[in-house]
Amino acid sequence: MSEASIIAIIVPVISGIMTIIGVVISNHYSNRTRTDEFKTHINEQFATTDHEIAMLKKDIEALDKKTEKHNGVIDRVSKAEKDIAVIAERVDNIEDNLRR
Repeated sequence: MSEASIIAIIVPVISGIMTIIGVVISNHYSNRTRTDEFKTHINEQFATTDHEIAMLKKDIEALDKKTEKHNGVIDRVSKAEKDIAVIAERVDNIEDNLRR
């Protein structure tokens, strides 16, 4: 093999290796950039989700308070209905006694 044919083989091989190295480096930095962007996006989503969860917890606490208040009103109305029934019975008894 002549020196010219060896050079004709080595030059494309070196050129190919350099091209592959360039592509690998380019892909590495491109992937790193995409990974960093993805991490930033995920962190923003987590922050938004954490905020939404905090707001939902506040809403649930407010609903709990309203429910407790409502249940208190229901208890008082139930007692008032029983008291009214007792009073109505007493009034009926008094009316019956007056008619006699």
